[in-house]
Amino acid sequence: MLDKSVRVAGLPAIRVLRQCGNQDIVMHLDPSYGGANHRAAEPCEEGGIAAHLCPNCRTKLELPDRRCDACGAPVYAVQVPGLGQVEWCARKGCHHTRWEAMDARGPQAYAQIEVQDTGRGIAPEEMNRIFEPFFSTKGTRGTGLGLAVTWGIVEGHGGSIHVESEVGKGTKFTLQLPFQVTEPSALEAGVDPVSGRRRPMPDARGATGAGPTAPIAPRVAPPQPPPPHTSRGDA
Repeated sequence: MLDKSVRVAGLPAIRVLRQCGNQDIVMHLDPSYGGANHRAAEPCEEGGIAAHLCPNCRTKLELPDRRCDACGAPVYAVQVPGLGQVEWCARKGCHHTRWEAMDARGPQAYAQIEVQDTGRGIAPEEMNRIFEPFFSTKGTRGTGLGLAVTWGIVEGHGGSIHVESEVGKGTKFTLQLPFQVTEPSALEAGVDPVSGRRRPMPDARGATGAGPTAPIAPRVAPPQPPPPHTSRGDA
């Protein structure tokens, strides 16, 4: 249900159908957990409760045994392979979201990198395509692979990229990469576990301590000149 042709903050949106009265409206959900920047082809009445369908098979996405924790309205859900289901409130204007698998993990440590400029900005019609391979606004000066490759690297490490842009004012990219902080063991810290003293640093060969010595040839006495030849005369 991911629609790579439509992106919200740089991420592929989740495409569903919303039923408002007798009309099916294409809706793209914000893929960021807790985000509420959903996009709909046509608006629905604020506060109204709508049914939601899978756009491929028209299966209803509502969960009959679940209610929104914020307002009590019905909720609908999308299954995420290996990570359970993500739930949204079916009431227009209520932005409550629930993802049990992510909530169970608790707060996660991550590194955040922000890159911002004051350039021309990105037009809304271009925002949905900036991560597409070979899409470029630079003509022959660009290959259109920079952001596509960046997206692949960040996504491969379990991270995300968010984009904010305003035409004429500039663009900000926010990268978030998960990381885990672990305390180094004594061996990793270079401490001898017996004496408690720091071990010597390894050399270029990766070895510590005294390295092998080159073999030294034993000293050899210089050859002595032969004794002078004497001839023995007849007695």
